[in-house]
Amino acid sequence: MTNSQAGAKEHTKTSDLKDIQTSIHSRRSIEPGAILLERYEVIKLLGKGGMGSVYHVQHVHLKSNYALKLLDSQSSDSNWRRFENEARAANRLDHPNLIKVHDSGLLPDGQPFFVMELVPGITLCDLLKKKGRLPILSALNIFIQVGFALAYAHDNGVIHRDLKPSNIMLVESSSGSLFSSVKVVDLGIAKLTGVDEFNQQTLTKTGEIFGSPLYMSPEQCLGIPVDQRADLYSFGCALYETLTGAPPVMGDSALSTMMKHQTEKPLSLREASLGTIFPNAIEQLVAKLLEKDPNNRFPNAQFLTAALVNIQQELQEKRNDDAPVIVQTMLNEKNVSTIFSTRNIIAALLALLAYWMGFLTGHFSFQESAKNDSHAQTKEAAKILSDGMRAVPRETDHLLEGKVKSGEDPYLGTGNGPFSKRVSNSEVEFTFPTAFAIGKIAPAKGFVNERSYLPARGKLRFPAGPFMFKANTELYMYPNLMEKFRPNELSDLTLKQCAGDSAILLSKLDQQKNLVSLDLAGTPVSDRQFESLKNMSKLENLWLTSAGTSASAIIKLPRLRHLRTLDISETRNARLVLNALRSSNSLTTLRLKGCKIQAEDLRIASGFPNLTDLDVCSNPEVNDDNLKLLLPLKKLNYLNIERCSVTPACAKTLKLMPLTLLMVDNKTFPKEKLEQLKAELPKTRVVPIVNRESDFQSLMQKIGDSE
Repeated sequence: MTNSQAGAKEHTKTSDLKDIQTSIHSRRSIEPGAILLERYEVIKLLGKGGMGSVYHVQHVHLKSNYALKLLDSQSSDSNWRRFENEARAANRLDHPNLIKVHDSGLLPDGQPFFVMELVPGITLCDLLKKKGRLPILSALNIFIQVGFALAYAHDNGVIHRDLKPSNIMLVESSSGSLFSSVKVVDLGIAKLTGVDEFNQQTLTKTGEIFGSPLYMSPEQCLGIPVDQRADLYSFGCALYETLTGAPPVMGDSALSTMMKHQTEKPLSLREASLGTIFPNAIEQLVAKLLEKDPNNRFPNAQFLTAALVNIQQELQEKRNDDAPVIVQTMLNEKNVSTIFSTRNIIAALLALLAYWMGFLTGHFSFQESAKNDSHAQTKEAAKILSDGMRAVPRETDHLLEGKVKSGEDPYLGTGNGPFSKRVSNSEVEFTFPTAFAIGKIAPAKGFVNERSYLPARGKLRFPAGPFMFKANTELYMYPNLMEKFRPNELSDLTLKQCAGDSAILLSKLDQQKNLVSLDLAGTPVSDRQFESLKNMSKLENLWLTSAGTSASAIIKLPRLRHLRTLDISETRNARLVLNALRSSNSLTTLRLKGCKIQAEDLRIASGFPNLTDLDVCSNPEVNDDNLKLLLPLKKLNYLNIERCSVTPACAKTLKLMPLTLLMVDNKTFPKEKLEQLKAELPKTRVVPIVNRESDFQSLMQKIGDSE
């Protein structure tokens, strides 16, 4: 069936679509000043894309500025369907490195639209036109955030399929000279995996090609079904161009370029940039992304971004403004540690998960203006760096897959018995793996602080009794080690940000029924896995930030109303949990970051008489008015209202609260207003959450454009 036949068949099935298309086909561009849906005033046309027009609009009541995208007047039936996909894909994604969609639907005459945040800045494409190519650290700062966006989108079933420099937006900071963050835009031809099978079959038939030829994967050029690895190939093309100033392959025509993607091996970065030396790690990472066979690329965006984070960290650690010292230090090192050691790979994965799940904002900055390219000493340091860095070695491929290497002992030579054995009536000896520490451990008696913990490696002796254990990245690679703790041996357990499959780890929790504190922040916990907590009869403190456990599963926890600390940040439908906790006398600490809470949720929270700590960060519905609902909390000492819709006027309410510590953001409270707030709250320590632009600016000024 041809594309036109497929469209005709669908047109027959949906007669009402014909009326909509007739209306759309007769439409002209919307003039400035027009009011849409009684709430959006058109300011100006921002531009036209392959199938849509984008307008700058302003909400007539809120006076907020947005970008509104409409289907072009001459779009086909299949384009209308694709636009539905775009709106649906964008609406289901909420990530700091993706454009946020606020509204979507149909105009009264049937023209589809959606309203998204209006982002000031320029595209990476425009920046490359001005500068030719970017320094390596600037490129890493950008593409790490692109990786975060792709990892999140792919995990939510969305494939971009048109990733390119013009779809990577560099958001302008308030100063105007720096870019504060990256936004991946235009999901116009995104494929929703596993959703609406009819759309997938009619809109992505073999031979119907979508994307930009310069950045399309070989399989996409053939018109065959693609998965997330097609986006990784496009990612590699865009990164290649950013580092060298030219795309990896380019033919005389679109068809010629598509053929080259399938047959031609790109030049190395050094060859394409006419002799610029790049770390071998970057060279091989880009080569891996540009593999013709998808099976030879990175398995997913998470591990790609982890590798980029490793490279970035290594570069930043090795360089400072004293280039000769760097050179001498590296020359004296006999064994330069590779950036792809087990520890660094997993550490980078954790950093990725932190961004991916919303723990970090992903902000960065770099100088746009050209710098003096005369730093000869720094260039020399760069050459030595390139010699000291290696790409991912073949023997660590199993780590990238999150698996134990075939034939490797999952207990790392510690045998099949438990870690601990009693050596006297009052003393216990642990035998942990000797190759590396799998976490930190401390006795759970007396006063315990961070210094009380010892690395869980080799033989350790402690007084007998329950223990506190904080797992690290190595344990996540060997999760079977978790079963080597004796039943009920632990009272406090931290399994934060598990980078691999957490199922094995969580399956061992059932044997630790005496846990008092459990931290699962950032570790995916399914509803079924969460059931392992039901027999913990002593549980008092639970952290579930971004764990993904549903509210309906959390409210079934038998110990819920006995909890003293509960963190359900990023949990959907948090009101279910709050309702289940109504009037709890036990709760003292409550974390609701990014839960989309509203006035009613604050009203419920105000009924916890012993609440001392409350975090409502990143909840736009929290404003000056509904903040007053918290006044009944007579013991509230700590409050976080960072990234909420409060104004300096909220000081009148805050003065009536018994706060000793208040967290705010420097966007709402810049220096002058912050000082005014501090003066109005003399008994409260006010801590502003400051963005990190100045730190990155200082770093980039030191490094310059020497790469």
